[in-house]
Amino acid sequence: MNIVDIASNWKIVLLLITVLLQYLCLYCFQAEAKCKSGCDLALGSYYVWRGTNLSYISKTFNETIPQILQQNPQLPDENSLIRDTRINIPFSCECLNGDFLGHTFHYETQAGDTYKNIARIAFSNLTNADWIQAVNTYDPPGILPYVIINVTVNCSCGDRKVSGDYGLFETYPLRDGENLSSVAMASGVSADLLQKFNPGINFSAGSGIVFVPAKGQVLYLSSILLDMPFCDGAESQCSEELSSCDALASYYAWNGSNLSVISRVLSTNISSILSYNPQITNPNLIQFGSRVNVPFSCSCLKDKGFMGHQFTYQARNGTSYQRIAQLIYSNLTTVEMLRRFNSFTSGNIPVSAQVNVVVNCSCGDSKVSKDYGLFVTYPLRSGEDVTSLASKFGLPERLLEDYNPRVNFSSGSDLVFVPGKDQNGTFPKLKSSSSGISAGAIAGVSVAAVLGVVFVASCFYFFFYRDNTSTEESHTKGEPYEFKDSGTLEKESESGRLVGTANARLTGITVDKSVEFSYEELAQATHNFSLANKIGQGGFGSVFYGELRGEKAAIKQMDMQASKEFLAELKVLTHVHHLNLVRLIGYCIEGSLFLVYEYIENGNLNQHLRNSAGREPLPWSTRVQIALDSARGLEYIHEHTVPVYIHRDIKSANILIDKNYRAKVADFGLTKLTEVGSASLHTRLVGTFGYMPPEYAQYGDVSPKIDVYAFGVVLYELISAKEAIVKTNEMVSESKGLVALFEDAYKKPDPQEALTKLIDPRLGDDYPIDSVRKMAQLARVCAHENPQLRPTMRSIVVALMTLSSTSEDWDIGSFYENQGLGHLISGR
Repeated sequence: MNIVDIASNWKIVLLLITVLLQYLCLYCFQAEAKCKSGCDLALGSYYVWRGTNLSYISKTFNETIPQILQQNPQLPDENSLIRDTRINIPFSCECLNGDFLGHTFHYETQAGDTYKNIARIAFSNLTNADWIQAVNTYDPPGILPYVIINVTVNCSCGDRKVSGDYGLFETYPLRDGENLSSVAMASGVSADLLQKFNPGINFSAGSGIVFVPAKGQVLYLSSILLDMPFCDGAESQCSEELSSCDALASYYAWNGSNLSVISRVLSTNISSILSYNPQITNPNLIQFGSRVNVPFSCSCLKDKGFMGHQFTYQARNGTSYQRIAQLIYSNLTTVEMLRRFNSFTSGNIPVSAQVNVVVNCSCGDSKVSKDYGLFVTYPLRSGEDVTSLASKFGLPERLLEDYNPRVNFSSGSDLVFVPGKDQNGTFPKLKSSSSGISAGAIAGVSVAAVLGVVFVASCFYFFFYRDNTSTEESHTKGEPYEFKDSGTLEKESESGRLVGTANARLTGITVDKSVEFSYEELAQATHNFSLANKIGQGGFGSVFYGELRGEKAAIKQMDMQASKEFLAELKVLTHVHHLNLVRLIGYCIEGSLFLVYEYIENGNLNQHLRNSAGREPLPWSTRVQIALDSARGLEYIHEHTVPVYIHRDIKSANILIDKNYRAKVADFGLTKLTEVGSASLHTRLVGTFGYMPPEYAQYGDVSPKIDVYAFGVVLYELISAKEAIVKTNEMVSESKGLVALFEDAYKKPDPQEALTKLIDPRLGDDYPIDSVRKMAQLARVCAHENPQLRPTMRSIVVALMTLSSTSEDWDIGSFYENQGLGHLISGR
């Protein structure tokens, strides 16, 4: 074979490889076989039928009316909906089961509903009947009324291979009469680009879904991928002439806004806001669509390289970057800025987490003008331009353009800096920095320079010396507990060597934020572990009450044979901290294994439901709150930890109730670890009968969905106060699981009457039957036989929020969330 033949053969091979790769890429895109992550925001293009209103749409899509209006600037208010037009519905686009991008909504069926009607009318063809049937178990003719079903809608987060300029996409159902040209004209995107984003799609088919680049807060994908500076052209960079100043934020008021809310969000007081807003006559009611100037301090954020102010926001359940940027901070920041200065992943912000919210600002620019020294950070809205803004502030257009070079004033979404007026109604002049330096200042600088040299030399010596001398020490500090070959549990700590005995060999546990107690201290606190101090007995040991170092504590004493469970619980509770998880105070490994927890005064949920020690029955609202608290604790270990923790023993006895009747999940001795997105694990059977799902009891499959199933059983317990396994015949040994008992009720000719008979009789008539029915439906979905059709704990938390009657600390975010939830509760 000569060189020419070899070269020819190589060309053929390379050609075949190229064709194969193109085929595979095309196949993967069309089939959307796999995904790794989703995005915070996608839009559903909803065709408005006659008689449809925003209340119904917000209920269907579990989204608030203000948030829908935010994505539809053509709608001045919620009563402006026009039939036979389209509106955009915002939702999060998620990677479902690692297979495709979509979002699963939970829809409550009504009498006469069919899969076809739900797809065509309720969801306006954003999905289809076959797709709904595929993710539910009801046969098409037999859909029961008032049950919760899954409705999955596809979505897109863009494709860099096609274009990096688009990061927000509409899921767009095609209609009769539409074609590629008409969709391109309506969207303002070229037909060629649309076809590339939707390969193989016939735009003239009159049906089917296409993905269309959309306009909004997240328009350019490249700005996310390249982490471009926020509002780079708006003179936000640090200035040598002025490092700090006062600034104003132009806060767009949503329906129901008041100064109490705004002052909390922007960390100021109402009187300060009023001093800059003489037009406000009622602090408790701000006109919808008006602007409020809110004072804040502007300084050079040196670690970030621009002028700004960093606020903090405490996340609530369901908080997303989109909601914080657009709703709570009224577009004073962006999703990109929030991503840039926080470590949380999209759609995965833990409840109560402190989110950094950076708002850009300006102190002015002497090169443009020295006549203006106070500036408003002003988010542009649709319909505004440089002419309208100049007229509004009484300023020349050219001046605004000079202060904001390269900003498109007609974009409807950019941030601009506009000279503002002070409390006296005048434009303050730019503060000038002093050009002369006093002798005292020179002396001060000299002293500082000398001290600086000494400090740098000290630092050099300290770090260099420490780096060389502490290398060996670093191997002993913070080392994990480890069972050595001799069977001794050891850890080198700052206070010395910890020694205990055990009969197993385990590694991989690092203890942090926990106190080491001595055996003598525990014995003294519990009166030598007396029966009078014993408050509980579990599968792995006894629990005693004691007071340690001024704090009430529950002390669990475990045998050495339970070393695996001891280490499992120690590992979880030293790494995971949440309001709805029991707090670990410390441990002891002398003689026995001891775990020391915070003391929860009111016992566990099982005791309350079973009338232990003559306890009063829990009111229905308290039961809903306990369910929500427990769900939040489970959501945290499922969604917000890496690796993911699976509890494996969720039951009413492991849900503790504090003095305020708030719940905490406890007993993590059987917890299993798994990586995010990993397949089900196979393991030995542990847990409690009655709470085990079929796939676990039969095959040992472990996934977060086993906790979901068990939580469904707990919901049934809250409704009925019955045990997880119920004795159905007192004369013979017959019993039935609580899940089966409720399933029997659903199959009765009158399911609602059968359900009523299962409600805890101690409640009397003091409960809202609609709320009980909704919780029962949620429990039924949680305890579904197919684990793939069970909801996530995140979805469960959202569902329970609709039932909760507890008023939490109110802010603008929760206000709009509760507005939407009110529509959900009120029914169609």
